[in-house]
Amino acid sequence: MLKKYSFGLLVIATTALGIAASHPTTVHATSHSTIPTSLRGTWYQANTTYNQHGKAVLKKGYQVIKLSKHTVTTWASNDRGRRTSKKLVILASKYHNDYRHLYVTKGPLFNKQRYVYNLPDMNLQAVQPAGRKNTIGFTDGWGFWTTHKTYKHHNYHLLGAYQRQGYVEYWANKRVHHIFSYTTMSQHKLNQLGFKK
Repeated sequence: MLKKYSFGLLVIATTALGIAASHPTTVHATSHSTIPTSLRGTWYQANTTYNQHGKAVLKKGYQVIKLSKHTVTTWASNDRGRRTSKKLVILASKYHNDYRHLYVTKGPLFNKQRYVYNLPDMNLQAVQPAGRKNTIGFTDGWGFWTTHKTYKHHNYHLLGAYQRQGYVEYWANKRVHHIFSYTTMSQHKLNQLGFKK
């Protein structure tokens, strides 16, 4: 079962297979309340829709995600980068005893020689906080890493996140109308995700 926030990031139900089920081993990050500097910044993902053949096509505007020292925030923007929605705090170190509690750990994804940073507190997922019925949370972890990709002779710094079922999601450090995200069942490609140890 999948639940989707308005900013387009998938929130996963506990019954499906995912990162936590496949790779339960977790290595502690330097500070559980601090997002690593390698992930911090403002990242942009071009809006997309799907045509009748199921292919992703570009739309106007962007979904924006900002990772600061202790907070993950998202909002929508137009093509010029002007904000068109309210800012929504997804995770923060101040949200104790809440599924939105930021609790940074690092561990493997598909390859033990690589690692990602998981940001949600896995001990607070799949719960029903008071006044929040049907809350699911980030029940399979939300692993991030960064990489670089070239598009039209320009090199872009990308923030990556593996969602599930072979879907790899990317945000760029600059506004670029291009779809970097993709779906793959190639074990070789999946093994390349994450930071090298």
